[in-house]
Amino acid sequence: LIYLRDSATLLDSTGARFLKRNNLSLEVLQPQDEAVLNQLLQGQLPEAVKQSLDETRRALQTRIETISQAVPTVDPTLVGAVRSTLGRMEHDLTALHKKILKAAKRNNDTLRRQFVCTQTQAFPEGRPQERVLGFVGFVDRFGPKLVDRLLTELPLDPKHHALITP
Repeated sequence: LIYLRDSATLLDSTGARFLKRNNLSLEVLQPQDEAVLNQLLQGQLPEAVKQSLDETRRALQTRIETISQAVPTVDPTLVGAVRSTLGRMEHDLTALHKKILKAAKRNNDTLRRQFVCTQTQAFPEGRPQERVLGFVGFVDRFGPKLVDRLLTELPLDPKHHALITP
C-alpha cells in the first residue's frame, strides 16, 4: 500500500512577508540563480532608464532597417553585414542592461539579502527543505507548540504543498 505524505515548507515571518510583498510563489525560489531577483530589480528600475533602453533598442532597429534598405543600391552583399552589425549593437545594449541590473543589485543590497535569505531558508542547498533539514531544528527554533500548529494547519491533501509560518 502506497500513501502519499503531506508536504510543507516552514518559513519564518520575515521570509513569508518577503514573498507576499513581492508577490512571489515559493516555487520561483528553487532554482539556485538570481533570475527572479533580476526580475524584481528590473521592476524597481526608474521608469526613465527602462524607457531609454526600450527607445534606444527601437531606434537602432529602425535606423538599421533604413540602412538595410539603402545598402543594396551600393552592394547587395552588404545586407548581411548590416544585420550582423545590428546583432552586435543589440548584444552591446543587452550587456549594458545587465551592467545596470548589476549596479542595482549593489545599490539595493537589502532586497538582495532578503531574497537570498528566503531562498536559502526555503530551499537549502537548492533542494526542498524537508530533504535537507531535520524537524528537530524547527522544534528547537519555534518551540514545542510547532507540533500543535502543524497538526491544525497542515492540510490533509498530499497533492498540495503547504507553506507554514510558525
